Amino acid sequence: MAETNRRRAVFVTGAASGIGQSCVNLLAANGYTVFAGVHRPMALDSWAPSPDSGRIIPIVLDIRFDEDVRQAFDAISRQLSDLDLIGVVNCAGVSFPGPLERVEPSEMLDMLNINVVGQLRVVQAYLQLLHASNGRIVMIGSTSGIIPGVFTGAYSASKFALAGITDVLRAELAANRIGVSIVDPGMIGTPFWEKTIDRVATLLAHPRNGHLNNGTDAALAGWQQRIVKLADNAADPGLVARCVLHALTAKRPQTRYIVGTKAKLKLLIWKFLPEILKDIVIRRSLSGSRSPSEN
Repeated sequence: MAETNRRRAVFVTGAASGIGQSCVNLLAANGYTVFAGVHRPMALDSWAPSPDSGRIIPIVLDIRFDEDVRQAFDAISRQLSDLDLIGVVNCAGVSFPGPLERVEPSEMLDMLNINVVGQLRVVQAYLQLLHASNGRIVMIGSTSGIIPGVFTGAYSASKFALAGITDVLRAELAANRIGVSIVDPGMIGTPFWEKTIDRVATLLAHPRNGHLNNGTDAALAGWQQRIVKLADNAADPGLVARCVLHALTAKRPQTRYIVGTKAKLKLLIWKFLPEILKDIVIRRSLSGSRSPSEN
């Protein structure tokens, strides 16, 4: 990154809670001015301010829309007279869990717009500023973007796509000295899992086309129960934030960060499994066994 005496700034999307909020607080504590992107003004009501909140500037935008991203860019640009934007951290993301046979196409399109297209929309908007600062781009992926899981198939698809975009961006932007990394958390303690549990409860309460009797819902109910238990012991989102900080500041950042010892071990084993065994592992959730990718 370019040496400068000017103050450094980072733009973080999905900053209202969870991983995004942890990233904002850690970056602010390390002296960065942080533009904290939130989906809607009311999201700020749940904001847990840090002692460094004076360095945090909320920016309201919905990354699904070109105009929102453009207006956010204009608002940030007006505040960069004594700042260099040295990083963009894409934390925004959603999930619609459930059997793929019951995922509404409209929901799938909305999720892909947020988890994939919206990420690219944000990156494209800030590339000129990142060129000027030799800045960094950090995507928040998931181990579900490496190990697909039953009932998280739609979410896995979006994270596989995000990983592909990240790899290509890193290659295409290397000549411009813009670093691009992806951070893949395992199960992290955030409101994401409360929303997942509530979504599954809704699916089970309103079965479609008699699905309640075909065995899938029984497996889904068992999966939900395991998620409830696992969420109680999920890792601290601060672990992800520290990886993001390293990706933004290290002389040689990693291209991919796996968060959590358990996640690293799972992925190592997965890497060497033959395809036939991978299929068996994925199917285990349908018979009540543990999912290979509850993250």
